[in-house]
Amino acid sequence: MNEHEEPFDDKKNQEELEEKRQELRLEYQECSTLSRFIMGLRFTFFASFITLFVVLIGAYYHIWSAEDKVFGVLQSYLLFMISCFGIITAIAAGAIEIRNIEIGNMCDRHAAEIEERLGIKDGIYQKILQWTSGAIKIPFTQPLIVHGLYVAIFFIWFLLIIYSIHHLWIHWTR
Repeated sequence: MNEHEEPFDDKKNQEELEEKRQELRLEYQECSTLSRFIMGLRFTFFASFITLFVVLIGAYYHIWSAEDKVFGVLQSYLLFMISCFGIITAIAAGAIEIRNIEIGNMCDRHAAEIEERLGIKDGIYQKILQWTSGAIKIPFTQPLIVHGLYVAIFFIWFLLIIYSIHHLWIHWTR
């Protein structure tokens, strides 16, 4: 009876193993899909943020370059409000970008783990993790550049707030 049970057990074990591999493949596919979705979401969000930045800078410039008689007393207040809205937007966008990167990295790490469990050598997600880990631990990739742009835009708005406060101060001391 043992002779008959062993092939059956082997077949059962093979079926269980194949079922687990299929589940891992589906999970890997889901991680890959979510990772690509998050990357697309980040690019779309960044493009929307840059569009909003350009619109706000255009509005700021329009109000700044207008003669005092067009906006009158409101000119200083409008400049200040636009720059405050711009800096709040930059802070919020930067925070959302950091969170999106964390979600994308979670997907990439999990997909790399699944690649290892499936026996895939040098998988794409394993390579991604190698690029973002090492002695320096700073990924010199697109996220670093995007973070730099968010920081630069934040400082632009910060300088415009200072200028707006100066403009308000001049208006108040007249």
